[in-house]
Amino acid sequence: MQKEVLKLFHNFDLCPKLCNIKYPWSWRSKLNNNNIKNIKNVNKYSICTNFTSDDNREYIHQFNFKKNSRHAYEVIYKTYLENKDFLDYCYTTPSLSIALNKLRSNSNINNLSKNINIKNIKIIDSWYEYGLTKSNNKIMGFYSKDEIIHELIAGGLGPEVRNIWDQRGIKQKIMVLYESDEYVDILEWERNMMIPDQDWQVSNINYILI
Repeated sequence: MQKEVLKLFHNFDLCPKLCNIKYPWSWRSKLNNNNIKNIKNVNKYSICTNFTSDDNREYIHQFNFKKNSRHAYEVIYKTYLENKDFLDYCYTTPSLSIALNKLRSNSNINNLSKNINIKNIKIIDSWYEYGLTKSNNKIMGFYSKDEIIHELIAGGLGPEVRNIWDQRGIKQKIMVLYESDEYVDILEWERNMMIPDQDWQVSNINYILI
């Protein structure tokens, strides 16, 4: 039932320049410096540049992030390779999960490498955006229990407590380059900044979503 609800509420638009027949993974030829530059210049909507947090929750431990994101990237690739439903996992947002399922259904995944050997991981950009982080395990993909409680408290206190009442959803975003023997991929990660200890998830891969 949850997966059908996600499909109903989360749409996506695929980049028209993709080719999942010739490139069943990455969906385009290996990225070069110009490709990376173009991806970095993609317009980022609702950019928030003045976000601050008293508990320093925006801090990123780069070594741990790279280590954990390597594992997540490998799980995403394996899920794609083994023809599993991305909506059963929380590594990718609902829209990306549905898009990956669709791409794979028209791809020849038999030609994909069985294993990937990641040689390099590099954080190439980071920023903040206003908005909700959507996830496959949230109610209709939009709200977790903690987020609902946060919204109810913020709405109930009223404008006299402006530091809470004026809060808007804020996402921390990171663009990360993964280079392996087989592929060069750029993944866009995001997490909710309004509630501590939120997990990272992938919202785009090589900007297949537009």
